[in-house]
Amino acid sequence: MLPKGGTTASTWDIASLSASLPALAAKVPIRSIEPVHLTGCRKATQAATGDVDSMHACIERASKAVEVYLPRDWALIAATARKTGKPYCVTRMTNQDIFDFKAIASKLIANRKKADNGVCLNWMKIKWLRFVKGSELVQIKMDLDDSPFVTLNVRNNTRGRAVKPESVKSLLKPLYTAPIAISKAKFCDLQDLCKTLVIPTDCHYYYKSLVHSESVADKLEEPDLEEGSDDGESFY
Repeated sequence: MLPKGGTTASTWDIASLSASLPALAAKVPIRSIEPVHLTGCRKATQAATGDVDSMHACIERASKAVEVYLPRDWALIAATARKTGKPYCVTRMTNQDIFDFKAIASKLIANRKKADNGVCLNWMKIKWLRFVKGSELVQIKMDLDDSPFVTLNVRNNTRGRAVKPESVKSLLKPLYTAPIAISKAKFCDLQDLCKTLVIPTDCHYYYKSLVHSESVADKLEEPDLEEGSDDGESFY
């Protein structure tokens, strides 16, 4: 739950955040949208990611002392990694806990390209976002300074016509309806590791039950750069 008075993050998916939070804050009375002001900053300095890097380093050090064969092992490692202070809180999730916010954005967010002053936005250069509960305006800055915010009305299209809001709850659907399949080649490689006992016998049940398909490519997906501006008409 977000603390009252606002919260600041160093590395957020700025475009996705802008697409979902205004609608959620305005339409869904959930406990996680409590602050009057919700602010997200993308810092330009390396020090801004210090807390996150410290957490990752702590978990990585803890993992070197144990053998990891199952994904669930990482949850235990993360929960017990911190030796002093409050332990890390680990939330176990399944594919049913991942929602398709992009689908909501396509229906509720009519404008994400042009600010109210008529300037086209380059989302890759945005440093600061501010959301005010009860408002459909997104306040934007390209620099972390005392300059005024530029506003973006996400409910208006570029011609200025208001878009009728829909119920967020009715649009919020799971992104995955079934376990995510891996490629057949990867599945076969994992079975070979089981046969040679590189993976211990008591873990074989997990790898034998993995959903796999020949239609799944044995490679990582390309990053989504949809929010980048390539038209040469950018903010600042």
